[in-house]
Amino acid sequence: MRGVIIPSGRLPDEKRTYTREQAEQVKSFAASHPYGLDIILLLELGLRRGELLGLRWEDVDLQQRVVSICRSVYLDHNRVCIGIPKTRTSIRMLPISEQFAGYLSPRAAEGYLLPNQKGEPFSPDNWDARRYRAFMDDLQAAFPELPTLNPHELRHTCGTLLYQQTHDIFAVSKFLGHADIAITSKIYVHEDVEGLRSSLGF
Repeated sequence: MRGVIIPSGRLPDEKRTYTREQAEQVKSFAASHPYGLDIILLLELGLRRGELLGLRWEDVDLQQRVVSICRSVYLDHNRVCIGIPKTRTSIRMLPISEQFAGYLSPRAAEGYLLPNQKGEPFSPDNWDARRYRAFMDDLQAAFPELPTLNPHELRHTCGTLLYQQTHDIFAVSKFLGHADIAITSKIYVHEDVEGLRSSLGF
């Protein structure tokens, strides 16, 4: 029995997302919040937490409207490290909308997009405690009806809304930097029952 993995029998955790209307409501609130840039980047680009914290302004080309994802922040024995993203396909260039470029333009600076007080990247855990949770607490106080999602669920929201908009699983997979399109298909295609109904005419 060595090497045999016994199924736990536990149902997978429900993947929660914002609807398109909820996501727009969150982004509208974030636009004037001190930590709103963090949230808007997650919803617009569908980044992993380490990719978000590794973003530098030199990775943002506002003229061409593209963002390069080429590094990631992670913890190694409680030490903040900067390295390449999770997989080869995680290194990618993402197009951004004219509206999002307009939001970023007046904020453009040097260094990291989300630096700590020393101008260095946040530890993922410190960022979560000091910025992300603070934003979500303020959002919950302003809009109690909105669910409080974690950072990965904002990435999942981005992927879900992109797939609903395009029904192009290849484009969504590339945008999110998945190592295998089967991962993207497993996560998004089987959830889109209404899209399937429309395609089949049922």
